[in-house]
Amino acid sequence: MFSPLKGFLLVCLGIFIISCSKTAGPNGKATVHVHLIKTLNNNFAMNLANTNVMVNYNSSSFPGTTASGDNNVQTNENGLAEFNNLKRGDYYFFVISSINDTLFSGGQHVCIESRKGEQHIVIDIGEENPY
Repeated sequence: MFSPLKGFLLVCLGIFIISCSKTAGPNGKATVHVHLIKTLNNNFAMNLANTNVMVNYNSSSFPGTTASGDNNVQTNENGLAEFNNLKRGDYYFFVISSINDTLFSGGQHVCIESRKGEQHIVIDIGEENPY
């Protein structure tokens, strides 16, 4: 027999399941492509190859120049880094790099809203205020 108490418990369970949201991180189906550049004085942009791009999961702001990130990927010869298999959520992609003994940093917040798909972002460490 179906009792009102069982019905109430099923409704509560359903609301609980619907209200839970996924946490950002690996083991998803989304991809973010990061293009890392440095703009020079004459508006010419230089691709930054072999540079470490980091990401913090569940974050929307720059973590500081001493952060190491939850995951990192090295850029290829074209300045591109690809982060695969991400879940829905907030991510902050950032770079902290030394070029000719000068520390440069920059980053960008990305919100992945759909389960699958690709997003493309550009991080320019030559900007005056890259945040």
